[in-house]
Amino acid sequence: MKSVKIEHILFPLLIVVVGLSRLNFNYYLPENFVLFGESPLELTQQIVLASCLLTHINCRKFYFKNSMQLIFSIRLLFFLTIFYEELSVLTKNKSLVFNSINKQNEINWHNLDFLMRPMIDIKIYGYESSLTWITLLATVFFMIIGFGSYLNFLRKYKFLFIEKKYSYYSLVFIFNIVLSSFLRRFVYYDPNYMVIGQELCEFFIYCIFLVDTLEKRKILRNKRSNS
Repeated sequence: MKSVKIEHILFPLLIVVVGLSRLNFNYYLPENFVLFGESPLELTQQIVLASCLLTHINCRKFYFKNSMQLIFSIRLLFFLTIFYEELSVLTKNKSLVFNSINKQNEINWHNLDFLMRPMIDIKIYGYESSLTWITLLATVFFMIIGFGSYLNFLRKYKFLFIEKKYSYYSLVFIFNIVLSSFLRRFVYYDPNYMVIGQELCEFFIYCIFLVDTLEKRKILRNKRSNS
């Protein structure tokens, strides 16, 4: 029996996270079911991110051999930052300054109050919504990291971006935000409705990063064996 290749797991996983969002699987967990202050899904996110980080660090010799120390360092900083942001729940109520400027009273940037504020109101033919700073920044980020490898002038830095075979998955965040907004307005009339729940969407995005990191490891290993 043929083994399932890691690159083939993302689409089935996307179907699963959409299905779990529709089932609202958190409803079936015991009330306040947490481990070390985190939900099982959040812990799973951290495990996936830790896997990204460790896999990337394990590839450092391949990056150095190919004179990509800068790219290695940027990706390392990226994974460390996201990993910290996920662990920042442990900093809750640890800083009076962040208590006054952070929505969750945590020492992190993604819950800063000003990022949650609407920057522009959108009104189109009966459709009304608002665009927050965090949504705009995340959209720009996913467009760049997802499709930067298609830009010839960035070819030297292509390992900073998601491999082309996975690039379209970077649109999941944008698709989820836009479609959910329209469905809330015209179909479900539920202000909390999301096609993919926020935590499940984050989990899927982290899985994209992991699959992409494993793909980069394979590419670098092949370069070494062919040299």
